[in-house]
Amino acid sequence: MSTTKTRTKPTRTTKPKPAAVWRNAFGQTEVSLNHPDAHVSAPARNCACRQCAVHRAWYCKRLVEHNVARLYEIRYPSGGCGRVAVGANATDEMRDLMEGED
Repeated sequence: MSTTKTRTKPTRTTKPKPAAVWRNAFGQTEVSLNHPDAHVSAPARNCACRQCAVHRAWYCKRLVEHNVARLYEIRYPSGGCGRVAVGANATDEMRDLMEGED
């Protein structure tokens, strides 16, 4: 008859410290170097590696595109910039679809 010993899992006496998270000047989340998402899902704070630089560039690009879209919506609240010019060879059905019903 064989006896098997089972090990009990050690209990944790203290809670783990949460990893530090900051916002940079653009409002993007940056994490500490020992955070599990550092360099992979979010840029690490004060890091100049290529991955963190790409994360920051993508965020700035998204921010610029978002602001351009908001300005376009303010300038053209109806969702367009007016009538669409169609060529002389367009059919009447196509012209009605592109110009809209008046």
